[in-house]
Amino acid sequence: MSYTTLISVTQLQPHLTDPAFVILDCRGELTDPHAGAAAFAAGHLPGAQHADPDVHLSDKSPGKDGAFRGRHPLPSPEDFIQTLRHWGIHPHSQVIVYDGHGGMFASRVWWMLRWVGHADVALLDGGLPWRSNHRGHDQTTGQHYKASIIDAHGIR
Repeated sequence: MSYTTLISVTQLQPHLTDPAFVILDCRGELTDPHAGAAAFAAGHLPGAQHADPDVHLSDKSPGKDGAFRGRHPLPSPEDFIQTLRHWGIHPHSQVIVYDGHGGMFASRVWWMLRWVGHADVALLDGGLPWRSNHRGHDQTTGQHYKASIIDAHGIR
């Protein structure tokens, strides 16, 4: 079964060790660019990898003539696909995203994955509060596997 919108804790639980599932912790803080990484280091869902809004989900390079392009301008599709490869996401991966802000950052990753042609992505219903009700919150990082992903434009 493919999850493309929301996934419940009950639905995710049996897949925590499934290599086809890639879990991304998308926590960040608009007022503190280091808060998401610190929160991830303090604990996260088992096997999760951190998708940092400032590092992985935006391109901070200046625009034409050095112009400011905004707080979190999108990376190019090619650069984002390279990030997905680093996380081990491939065309058949089921990606699960969560954050600590009701989906604010996780929904960006959900949209970005669809932007590059990957539809099998779902938000964890309830986000990070899952950990307070279930065992499995840990401080280890997910395994990274190099993989390929094909976007809607055929980029490999």
